[in-house]
Amino acid sequence: MKYTNLLLLFCGFVLSSCLDTALEATDSYIVNRLSYLDGEFDDLGISNDPFNIIAVTPKNRSSWNVIVEYSGGCNEHSFYTWWDTNWETAGQERFFLAHHGNGDDCDATVRDTLNLSINEIFNQSIADSTIIRIVNESNGRDISVNPKLANIIQGEQCGLGADIIINPCGKGIWDDRWIILEDSVDSLPVWIIPVRAASGVSLETPKEDDYYVGFTLLFGFESAELSNSCYLTDAGYAVPAFINCFEEL
Repeated sequence: MKYTNLLLLFCGFVLSSCLDTALEATDSYIVNRLSYLDGEFDDLGISNDPFNIIAVTPKNRSSWNVIVEYSGGCNEHSFYTWWDTNWETAGQERFFLAHHGNGDDCDATVRDTLNLSINEIFNQSIADSTIIRIVNESNGRDISVNPKLANIIQGEQCGLGADIIINPCGKGIWDDRWIILEDSVDSLPVWIIPVRAASGVSLETPKEDDYYVGFTLLFGFESAELSNSCYLTDAGYAVPAFINCFEEL
């Protein structure tokens, strides 16, 4: 079993939207533990406590930020991850993430950002084209990360050209206005669903026009305002995102 320690982020994203689910981490000085297991979690003989995965942001091919939420706030919490070697699907691999609250009886809602090393999870080389799926062991929720989408340039600066177009599928922070990137993936358009925005980004509905954007991808993000079916579309790819920068051309 291999271990690495991580601190709760005590200054998360600054949010200015009215949607129910925020992204910021809860202020805390408690050190949590993230363990990369060589075997199954069940072999440890400890409780599998409830938690939610709010979103997954691949920083690069080997490092992911995973925003999690759980009840607690008084004790150290432990997270465990391991490769599902018994699951076989062509072009895909998956791993599990579990949570143990170590008997924390406090009921604060805590947001934590875990930094996962993908190379620590898989003990063999994974092809760059492999779709990687993370499974929440406490509720079975499965989030897929397509590497072709994960490779889209992210950042706080307005570095990508895009258009604002009405998409009737669902709502984001700008109602039915979504961002469509100038560059495609596999000859299919890529829609960016604006679900959160930095404090400097206006929440007024923008007009349909050309823009420069900077964003952070949030794979698996869900909200009551947006139908889950909107993340899959025959018209191309659609990925939720935190909008860092937005400027009209």
